Amino acid sequence: NIKAEKIIRSSNPDLDLLYLIYSNVLICSKSTYSLAAAYFHQGEHLYIPLWGHFACTGIDCNLSKKKYNLFY
Repeated sequence: NIKAEKIIRSSNPDLDLLYLIYSNVLICSKSTYSLAAAYFHQGEHLYIPLWGHFACTGIDCNLSKKKYNLFY
């Protein structure tokens, strides 16, 4: 169970990316903006959609220490 406690928004995309990187739970969409946040994510839970660009990010390689969950 994931409970939403806060919704944080700003008009600054750089600040939004920083919020995504340091969030505890990150649920990505099919966009390169969220994949950039997933690559640098510092939180505990990471959910990534399984789509074409996923293979070329390197997140799924055997050298990656990231723990993530895939969804369709």
